Amino acid sequence: MVFLHLWLAMHRPGAAVFFVSDKEEKSDELVKRAEFMLKNIPDDMFLKPRYRSKYCYLEFPGLDSYIRGVPQGADQLRQFTATAILADEFAFWEKGRETFMASKPTIDGGGKFTAISSPKEGFFKELCFDLVR
Repeated sequence: MVFLHLWLAMHRPGAAVFFVSDKEEKSDELVKRAEFMLKNIPDDMFLKPRYRSKYCYLEFPGLDSYIRGVPQGADQLRQFTATAILADEFAFWEKGRETFMASKPTIDGGGKFTAISSPKEGFFKELCFDLVR
């Protein structure tokens, strides 16, 4: 899923991709994983766009696209319009419901929200089985 979201940021001009985890440090690890994948794509096999990286951020300046790592929480994505949100280990978040509900307006109009996790009772299970009220 990290590579899928990396591909989106690498090939869609203006893409705003967010990696969300329960803590900011874990979100940065996801951004670093995407950068590792990008660095290890052979230059002679694939046209790679220019990129820059820093803590919780990987940008493609020629495309005006980026990947940003943020922690869970209702206020983290409010001011953004997201092309895609990847929520990692979503079942174990304390603020999963609040994060999802606050994220929904940022993806209205065509954005995607992808939650991945190991199984656990709670909001993630409700989402998986379409039981959210």
